[in-house]
Amino acid sequence: GSGNALDTLIEDMQRLRHIIAKRYEDLPYFMIGVDFGSLVLLKYAMTYGKPEHIVDVLVNKANTFFNMELPDSARNATKTAMLYYHKVGRGQQSVIQKHLAHYDLLRDSLASAEHHAYQAFMLAQDSSALGNALTLLSQIYTRQDQPEKVRLVMSMMSKKNNSTMAYNRLLAETHLHETHGDYRKAYESMLRLKALDDSLYSEKTHTDIIKVQNDYDNAVLQLDRARQRYRYSVVIIALLLLLFVLSYWYYRRNHLL
Repeated sequence: GSGNALDTLIEDMQRLRHIIAKRYEDLPYFMIGVDFGSLVLLKYAMTYGKPEHIVDVLVNKANTFFNMELPDSARNATKTAMLYYHKVGRGQQSVIQKHLAHYDLLRDSLASAEHHAYQAFMLAQDSSALGNALTLLSQIYTRQDQPEKVRLVMSMMSKKNNSTMAYNRLLAETHLHETHGDYRKAYESMLRLKALDDSLYSEKTHTDIIKVQNDYDNAVLQLDRARQRYRYSVVIIALLLLLFVLSYWYYRRNHLL
């Protein structure tokens, strides 16, 4: 037929969402896309989504491209996210700045990378974003051969008493020692980093197990309550039927007399 097939598909997705949302009002609605489907979802998000949802899609897309060692594609996704920069919160702005800094660092644009990493640091809303920004700054200062600034950044990390900051500090420390040719200290830092990584993974696994166990216990509890309500309902219905039968019998008996 005539018209833009992709636009028609996006409109159909929106109609379907309204139909399902109306039918299942109390349930969350998820969309998952793979390969071409991810591009369709991005187009859908940019047409009907809120700015924060669009930026979520774009920064995750940029993360994927960075992991695939496709920095130019990651840069393009981040540039698109910049179109919504002033419409989202500081946390998402921090992530966008982090991606810009990462790209500039890969391209050896150290002055620009430092600017974006500093912005990411100032906008960070949690320890993970803060640690990522500080790690980028330490890498930039290491590349610029400014060890005092690297140590300053690492001291800022050590003031935050949590596992995320400890991990990022060890990462920066390893990189600093390796850059200056002190491979023994770099190796020692790497061993501590590995131990912390294993500990964090073990802790996360333990937390996940507890969560699953709690979910299971809650599901069992809900099922027991549902069964109990069912039994009560059956008993009440049986009593009502018995009461009805007795009333009918009493009525018939008096009527025959």
